[in-house]
Amino acid sequence: MNKKILSVFCLLLIQGQLFAQFNPSDYGKSFDCTIIFKSGETKKLYAKYSHPGIQMGTKNPLETNTAGNIDKGLIETFYMNNQCWVERSTPAGMQWVILNRQGVIEHITYITTAVKTSNAGTDNFTPVTSDLISKNGQSETNASLVLGYKKKMSQLVSDYAELASKVTNEEKGYGFITYLNVVDEYNAWFEKNNPGKIKYYPWFGKNGKGGSNAPTIGEVKQAIKETKDSVANAKKEFAASRPVTVAAEIASLKPNLPPKKEAFTAKIKRYEADGHKIAVVMQDQKTRLFIGEGGIAGMKDPKIVGFEGVVEAEFVQPGILDETVAELNKVYGTTIFTAVQQVQIPLKQIKNMPVDDWWSTRYKTVVSLSHIRQFSCNTDMLNEGDFEGSGSLGLYANVFEYTDNEGKQDTDVLKRLYNLGFGNSDSFKYKKADGFVNFEILDTKIDWDKVKQRYTKKRQDQFAKLVEKWD
Repeated sequence: MNKKILSVFCLLLIQGQLFAQFNPSDYGKSFDCTIIFKSGETKKLYAKYSHPGIQMGTKNPLETNTAGNIDKGLIETFYMNNQCWVERSTPAGMQWVILNRQGVIEHITYITTAVKTSNAGTDNFTPVTSDLISKNGQSETNASLVLGYKKKMSQLVSDYAELASKVTNEEKGYGFITYLNVVDEYNAWFEKNNPGKIKYYPWFGKNGKGGSNAPTIGEVKQAIKETKDSVANAKKEFAASRPVTVAAEIASLKPNLPPKKEAFTAKIKRYEADGHKIAVVMQDQKTRLFIGEGGIAGMKDPKIVGFEGVVEAEFVQPGILDETVAELNKVYGTTIFTAVQQVQIPLKQIKNMPVDDWWSTRYKTVVSLSHIRQFSCNTDMLNEGDFEGSGSLGLYANVFEYTDNEGKQDTDVLKRLYNLGFGNSDSFKYKKADGFVNFEILDTKIDWDKVKQRYTKKRQDQFAKLVEKWD
């Protein structure tokens, strides 16, 4: 009984340490980022560190400052803010997780849930995490490993008899609380006996957990230098595209000092009195193509359509930004919503990171829009090589407020609106005889005028309900 109590205590201790991986003050900030694509290409750029509840999503793109949004379906791994992110299967489903140790036994941290709390109209999500180790499809979470640890861990390392015996005999340093030492020792043994079998990501070479094909210290230092140089150049180019100081006609008239609790309609009245504005920006307009079982998942046979995963391309629907601004002003009976191009906004340095300096402007809240045209094709409804599909238009928004309370500039997430408008097409059938799928072929199968009519009506219906939704 005492051992069980100790094991549970150890589990709680380890679980408690996981929260240190996420620093809420980092959410929304940008960091140096290295991406390895499934194609083998590597990119070094500057990316936004989204809330873990957003970052984990397989459908949510990686937001970058220098290359737009990148579909994570094209990415094998990315390294940002001292964390390696990969897509893995977890007890909570497929998600992007933090890879802590790479080897024949992997050690990851995943999100079990995101607890939602609300304060002053702001939705906050606190990530709840767990650890997991896996080997060849067999996995154990902290919670499952703590009970029956000797049997489960010794089975995972059974081909290394000496190590398995130490676990079984409860030798010092091989118990549950130090199980990661067992993982490290086993991975090192496996690499020694199977050199080159594991392809290590570059960032695991510098901590001694890589194998013979992991980079040397000199190579790692050179890679770090190249990344810093590349990011530094990207930052210079990014800064050169922006004004040095804010233009007089959009300069802030007074600090933004919201009370602790403020309905959105009350916020608008305060803004009108203080001379503040609300910026509406178009973050991106994308076309996405999903092909798979259920329309979103991986495909049964990538050869059927010539590619695997999600394809994304630019898409522009003229007038959508101005239409959205007009609808927002109409709904709230105001004129303070304004279409803004982000190139008008100067940058400021926060911890050596350039960010949009909305604080210096009169735009104290920013509505960031994403307009998505999407094809979803389901391969499991028809015969092999054929599928059903549909097209859709959707409008999404993230709403941020830039505050000056207590003399400290800060950013609050006011709302994430995942459905400001949506319109779906009638379904269509795609036959294998039609050839490899592409945007041009799919475009011919959809009556976009009908989709736009449905989308416009539903968008207007959503805007009519917006006041109730935000207050």
